[in-house]
Amino acid sequence: MTRRWPIVASTAVLAAALGTGFVLRTHLAGNAASAQVASARQLAAWEDNGVGTGKSASTDVLVQRYANAARRSPDDPQAFAQLALAYMQKERETTDVQYYSLTDKAALSALQLDPSNVTAISAEAWVAMGEHDFTRAAAIASGVLLHDPSNPEMLGNLGDAEANLGNYPAMTAAYQKMVDAKPGLTSYNRAAYVRWLNGDLRGAVRYMLLAIRAGSTQPENVAWCESELGDYLFGDGAILPAAEEYRAALKAFPHYARALAGLASAQAAIGNTKTAEKLYRQAISIVPLPQYLTSLGDLQVSLGDRAGAARQYATIHLIEQLFAINHVRYGVEEAQFDAEHNQNLTTALKIAERETQTRHDYLAEDTLAWALYKNGNYAEAWKAESSAMRLGTRLASLFFHAGMIQSKLGHLVEAQSFLHNTLMVNSHFNPLDAPVARAELLHLNQMAAHGSNARP
Repeated sequence: MTRRWPIVASTAVLAAALGTGFVLRTHLAGNAASAQVASARQLAAWEDNGVGTGKSASTDVLVQRYANAARRSPDDPQAFAQLALAYMQKERETTDVQYYSLTDKAALSALQLDPSNVTAISAEAWVAMGEHDFTRAAAIASGVLLHDPSNPEMLGNLGDAEANLGNYPAMTAAYQKMVDAKPGLTSYNRAAYVRWLNGDLRGAVRYMLLAIRAGSTQPENVAWCESELGDYLFGDGAILPAAEEYRAALKAFPHYARALAGLASAQAAIGNTKTAEKLYRQAISIVPLPQYLTSLGDLQVSLGDRAGAARQYATIHLIEQLFAINHVRYGVEEAQFDAEHNQNLTTALKIAERETQTRHDYLAEDTLAWALYKNGNYAEAWKAESSAMRLGTRLASLFFHAGMIQSKLGHLVEAQSFLHNTLMVNSHFNPLDAPVARAELLHLNQMAAHGSNARP
């Protein structure tokens, strides 16, 4: 009988799942919750599956192998489907958006030969996810699941799409079925996301540890999980343990841009700004994603280098054009950047409103809230921010936005509470916004000390 792991399980159940080898660190930085979570480095004694040993064929070799197979056997749908999977993995490793079109082309070639090829259909769902066409991704996955309701890959695709659409009950149901159908790295890391989204850091960490323990023949997959774990820890103020996870990811998959950027954020948080800049530049040299350029630019602004920051910000707009050429929708992220940097505010609001016609995830709703705030519509901003926070997600930026909105509405006690939570969760969450949060909280405290209950 297969053991069922409910992804809303108590942390006691998850600790039992991890077994006696799970050792809590005693030196974690951050708040009390962070002090009780573990680092994936404790799993070293468990690893017996060869993950990260270099035994698997490199992705470039696989791309060449299946490209040759497709040329030799142009009537073999599986050759094209496997080529699509190889391109998918290459995109994961490089974050180069051109691999979406290459994956799409290979998958469509397979489907022309065999319209029922599930591998190719899964690749099409993945392309839709990568292009941020979440409605199409959900439709593709749902179509397959009508005939194969326990297909783990399609359950993962469906859950991912529902997560980005903000259909959280549907997301949770799909991920639970995926865990039941195929416990392992890909399903456990999704279970971790459910726990993180619901504000359960310890549950999220423990599921991610299960994912890392399960392992993969692809070192990048393990490095992704270790980087995600680093993000969870960093987000909760556990800076040094987060740095350990980013280093672990780089050990599993050297030159991994996501881990380099994560390590840069950790170095910046502890004051090693020169090292942080160097690491951000390394990540950008590998793949110039807008989030890396934004992080470097924001750090440079905080250090007084506005000219350097302007160069990073200008590059972001060029990359957004490249995304558009490759059919990648980047509306939420574009609106988020503009609202955070006080530019194109009217356009940012229009984009955010358009995106939330179909997306209701926390990121889209939070972006809408902040665009409304920057355009002076504080009442509507609070409605959107309340929706963004509906699951209890512990994210300093959400608390910060909530506090600033409440302050503008004159709800000073609520504003104080949110801003206090912002700095308690992670006082280094953003090099530009963290000082604003501290200054606003100080101002509100001074007003409260003088007996003011509302902003004049």
